[in-house]
Amino acid sequence: MKAAGRYEIRDILGEGGMGIVYRALDSVMNREVTIKTIRDPQDKVVLELFKRECAVLASMSHPNIVEIFDVGEMEEGGAKRPYFVMPLLPGVTLQELIKTSSPRLTAERSIQMLAQACRGLQAAHEHNLVHRDLKPSNLFILEDDSVKIIDFGVAHLTDHRSATGLKGTLLYMAPEQIQRKQPTPLADQFSLAVVAYEMLARRHPFGVAGEQDLAQAILRYTPPPISDFNPAVSPAISQVIHKALAKEPFYRFSGAKEFSECLQKALRGETIDLFDASRITPRLQRARKSFDSGDIDDASEILTELEAESYLTPEIGTLRKDIEEAQRVKTVK
Repeated sequence: MKAAGRYEIRDILGEGGMGIVYRALDSVMNREVTIKTIRDPQDKVVLELFKRECAVLASMSHPNIVEIFDVGEMEEGGAKRPYFVMPLLPGVTLQELIKTSSPRLTAERSIQMLAQACRGLQAAHEHNLVHRDLKPSNLFILEDDSVKIIDFGVAHLTDHRSATGLKGTLLYMAPEQIQRKQPTPLADQFSLAVVAYEMLARRHPFGVAGEQDLAQAILRYTPPPISDFNPAVSPAISQVIHKALAKEPFYRFSGAKEFSECLQKALRGETIDLFDASRITPRLQRARKSFDSGDIDDASEILTELEAESYLTPEIGTLRKDIEEAQRVKTVK
């Protein structure tokens, strides 16, 4: 089978909810390439968005975003399906590295990979593109640890038959996506933070069974610091990733660039102004004073704000336990 008279389809590299991935030979350039198609070409709106976003990506050039060589249509079974052509990359997806607990995923190398993903995201966001389905299988790691973001702007258009009716992959969705709000670049930041947690903790921050329970966990549950599971990860690195996992978008970093910069500062052991103790100590003192004077509600409200801003300090955890115990006693009485 040939596409556009030049791409000789060799075999299927993979199949998924959003389409089929082929290995092909570009007979004009005499090189192997990857061809991806969408499964359902009947939706005209989806087709138009698919073509428009492919055109935008084709006009972009960034080392951390997979390059698109060509777009077009191929005929199969009497139906025309759009496709796009990308290089055949040497390497594996991040999903494979996580699955095999690869020794490549040290704290230092993981953060360098994440920094590259951030650079790619920042470039895309500056072009008004939001990935909406960032996950380990959409991050391709080359043999030299270079990172390529793949499937940009495609998954959210084509993966629209999930059980939840949501666009994307629930495990990596930001709370606002679950709430069916319009995703922004800050949703991609949350998704990348989930990926970062999985890389460094070797476990998913919200890994619970069942879609409803998982959705509720993402909306309400605060995972433990990564440093609790991986001694090679410093509390500073845990704090940076924790902030990117904030439930409310405005408590996350201003963008992927700031997320990357803070990750690298934490890796180097440098001071990060955002997490200066002077920013939270006065508020913690007010909360403790309210608690000691019996105003449990005020103490809880101050603490809830600090938790929403994703600060990680032992004092917050201790005070939260004291408040919960006081509330329990009050309820029992």
